[in-house]
This record gives sequence, structure tokens and C-alpha cells, in this order.
Amino acid sequence: PVLLLLADISGYTQFMIEHDAALRHSQTIIGELLESLIRQIDVPLRLSGVEGDALFLYAVKSGDADIWRRRGASLVDRVRGLFRTFAQRLVEIGAYSVCNCNACRVVGDLKLKIVAHSGEALFTQVGQRPTLSGPDVITLHRLAKNSVPEKQYFLMTESAYRDLGAPGGDGVIEGTEVLDTGTFT
Repeated sequence: PVLLLLADISGYTQFMIEHDAALRHSQTIIGELLESLIRQIDVPLRLSGVEGDALFLYAVKSGDADIWRRRGASLVDRVRGLFRTFAQRLVEIGAYSVCNCNACRVVGDLKLKIVAHSGEALFTQVGQRPTLSGPDVITLHRLAKNSVPEKQYFLMTESAYRDLGAPGGDGVIEGTEVLDTGTFT
């Protein structure tokens, strides 16, 4: 049993295409943003891999239900921290850049979306990294391409919501996504 998270930069494809002339700066900016998020990852979250503009994270659900509930509340705080870190790093990159290329000028347009799904995964070792596979891993990745109109959000499937709880203080909007792996609310 695992909790799966995908921290994905919204607007990445458009950012890279529109700023092809400033490709080196575009990729440097994305790399700095991802590195700032990676520095925030701590147990029980682990990094499975960097997938272009996204971090694939997981937490193994071990221990009894009470321990996991406490851990889930802590994970919601960590997700909030990822959003804060991302926003702060965008401000820093924008403020300290002396470059006037398109990529550096519009860096503030990038946003962060985080998708969470709880389920099961099969672990295998590929090189130095654990690799996760299975239908729930596929579901997480499919959910990254969803019908949410906002550019920045925290999307949780019902199973992740049960494991993590409500992100207190924030409005929760229910929705449904129909994928080839099932229907998720």
C-alpha cells in the first residue's frame, strides 16, 4: 500500500515551446524549481524520479491506521510547504534575474499542481532507484491530465483524501475524472 504524489509544473510545455530561443534559460529555471522542491522532501515521502517537469513521490503506508492518520496530516502540511517553496522560488528567480529574455520575464506565470492517489504499487529496482508500477501508478499519471480548469491546485482521489484528510482551511471542490483505469472522485 502506498500514497502516490505527482508534483507537476503547470504551463511547462507552453513555457518551453514559447521560449525555444531561450531554451537554456527555460530549462535552468525548471531545474531550479524542481531542485527547490526536492530539498523539501522528507520521510515518509520518497522521490521515485524526476519526470521532465514533475517529481514522482511516494510514501509506503506501513504501521497501524492511527499512525498513518497522524502521518497523513503531516503530509498535507508538507504539500502546502511545496506550494510555498515553489512560489518563493519563483519570486526569487524573477527578482534576481538580470536577463530580459522571454523565459526570464514570464517565469511568474508557472504554477504547481500536485496530484495524490492512494493504492498499491509493485516495487522493482532499476539502477539505483526504486521503480513503482501497477494500475494505481498509471492512474496517478493519467490524473495529471485532468479537467481541472485552474493552473495551480492539489487534486486528491477519494482514497488519498481518506488517507490525508482535508487540507484544512482550503475549499474542497468535488469532481469526477473518468479514466481508462476507472472513475475517480
